[in-house]
Amino acid sequence: QGTQGVQQDATVAMVLPHFQSALNSGRLGLHNIYPDDDAVARQYLVYSADYGWKIPSLPARIGKELNWATPQAQRVLLNWRGEPFTYQFVSFSDVFQDLTSKEKHRPADEFKDKIIIIGSTAPSLFDIKPTPMSQMHPGVEILATAIDNFKHDDYLRFPDAHIPYLLLALTLIWVTAWGFYRGFSMGKVDLWFGASQFILLGISYASINFSTTYINLTGPISFALTFFGFARMYSAATGKVLEKNTLRTSMQQTGELQATLLLIRLDSGLLIDMSIEDIRYRLETCSSETKSVEVLSGGQKGLWGLLEKTYAVSWVSSAQDSTAHLLFAQDAEVVIAALPALLGKHLTDTKNVAEWFVYQRVIAGGEKAKASWRVLFAEALIAWQQSKQPQGKS
Repeated sequence: QGTQGVQQDATVAMVLPHFQSALNSGRLGLHNIYPDDDAVARQYLVYSADYGWKIPSLPARIGKELNWATPQAQRVLLNWRGEPFTYQFVSFSDVFQDLTSKEKHRPADEFKDKIIIIGSTAPSLFDIKPTPMSQMHPGVEILATAIDNFKHDDYLRFPDAHIPYLLLALTLIWVTAWGFYRGFSMGKVDLWFGASQFILLGISYASINFSTTYINLTGPISFALTFFGFARMYSAATGKVLEKNTLRTSMQQTGELQATLLLIRLDSGLLIDMSIEDIRYRLETCSSETKSVEVLSGGQKGLWGLLEKTYAVSWVSSAQDSTAHLLFAQDAEVVIAALPALLGKHLTDTKNVAEWFVYQRVIAGGEKAKASWRVLFAEALIAWQQSKQPQGKS
């Protein structure tokens, strides 16, 4: 079949069938298999374009004779039926011996209404190709797969969606960067990112196994995974240096400071680390005043287990600020008021789960800040223990 720019006198080198009857019929087609760049055969030619001529492949030529739908693309992605020898096969020598014998043992209609492919499967004849199904896939089986795909019109389609794939990759990167920028807990970022990758892989897997349209999302997944890896390492490397907390603020100021410490202890074995971290983040962002919220999580042992799931919410300002004492106390009330709703997102029963205690005093800033906070923390624990009952229960 000729197209624009056809060269009438052009010649193409190819090996023709040995039998003259096949040449005379004109029903010929190419059966070349061209692997991808990684030497794996995944596609099959519909036609070869040479000098303006379209030379059909053998499956396309068969399809034309049998009035099958002809793919418009030059190549199609094969929809594999399984590993080698999925199709019914018989030994040529057995069939030939039965044909030449007086007594026939094979059914007379064994090949009636069948498409018969005569080929070799012996590795020594060098017609073996690596495919996604096997490293040693006989060429005759690859040809059978192509003919089967053309017959049922179920070869794999892959949409040319470079722009949507790029937008998807940029969206994943942007959302991930936004999560790091907003300071979301690492557990939440990890969960969201892992879930997004799992969902995208599931879409690709489902598309190739339950439909004839292959949605290849490996590009967006790879870009997002690379960015996430670098962002995770950067966050871990700079988190300690760039961290802003009450202790660091106290060390950067001199003189006397007004400090407020709210201790919240959770008594529930149902809270996992991710839930504990989510509560910490929401406590830190539930009110307007600048504060720090830290928590001792994980499987603590010994004496440290006494402080497990204890949140320390702290505020600090100059002791000269006469309004700081009142503002911090009011902000602590806002945090306490938000606690039941936060616990309700992670627990079905929040009764008697949390107790808290607020302690305020003047501490020293600068080089003495660390020692002052240690004393304040110890005093708060002692005062809490000595009080007849906690200031609040939820």
